[in-house]
Amino acid sequence: MLYLKTNKLNSVSNKGQRAVIVEVLGSLSSPISLEDLAKKVQATGKYHGKGTEGHPNTWAMEHVGFEGSVRYHLNAMLKAGRVKEVDTGAKHVLKAIDLGPDTDGRMQKPAINPWLELREQAPYVLAIDRDRIERHNAGANSDRTIDTSLVPEPFIGDPASARVVLLNLNPGWAEGDPEAHADPEFRAAIFRNLRHESQEDPFFPLNPKFERTPCAIWWRKKTKELVAECGRETVAARLLVIEWFPYHPSKKPRGLICKSQSYSFQLARQMLDSGRLVVLLRAREEWSAVDERCSELRLPNSRQNPCITPKNVGVNMFKRIKAALCNGHMPE
Repeated sequence: MLYLKTNKLNSVSNKGQRAVIVEVLGSLSSPISLEDLAKKVQATGKYHGKGTEGHPNTWAMEHVGFEGSVRYHLNAMLKAGRVKEVDTGAKHVLKAIDLGPDTDGRMQKPAINPWLELREQAPYVLAIDRDRIERHNAGANSDRTIDTSLVPEPFIGDPASARVVLLNLNPGWAEGDPEAHADPEFRAAIFRNLRHESQEDPFFPLNPKFERTPCAIWWRKKTKELVAECGRETVAARLLVIEWFPYHPSKKPRGLICKSQSYSFQLARQMLDSGRLVVLLRAREEWSAVDERCSELRLPNSRQNPCITPKNVGVNMFKRIKAALCNGHMPE
């Protein structure tokens, strides 16, 4: 995609970063790619790209610099009609946020899985995340602290066999979680999942052994109709969930971004690139900052109770999800 100004591109309420983008776009007479736009914005010397810690734009600046940050604001301007896209017919002209130095728009090589380094005893925090988690917990309200006695769940399922991918916000916290995570068999299943190791049910919340755990109770409700249509074992083998935030808070933690999230973000982009059917359950703004394609995904009618039902995700989408899971084919 290339970007071109519209007649609405006069002024914006954001007088900082977005105003600089407006200034650059306003000086153009022809469409421009995101990469070239970011270079021109940076060349002005006016775009500082700083923001509140934990804000998606701040995350973008920290991980990929000007291009990711410019894209974050550009998405908002597209929605407002201030900028329009010009389809060049070329795939990946507009790059996703990358984790590495690739600049030609190709899909990256797989990143090293950071969860291989997670210790099998509490506190369950990766070394690369420890400082930020500790700083956050020291200043957060009790309902937003991270429970490090629980094993993180950045994703559930096997990426290799998955045909449907659900993008969620975080694994949350329930009263029964400490007891569940203290169970050696359940904890072992989580660790096998974190390491992408094979197990009886890759989407382990559907394993009957764990049916009393809060994780299983929550996901069984959300996938009840899919299991009825396709069978438990089939859904457990072909469903993948990726959480935007990997650790367990009661509520979404404010102003907290962890380095380990980069792995989940790349995994989500790989699923999008590979043709899997990706369904957005929650956190549109956060996932859109990871990959602009997520901004085009429809949220369920109920985000508080994102069950995969025809009523909640739409009849046509439910049929597509059912077909991908039951048949095992890549969705069209």
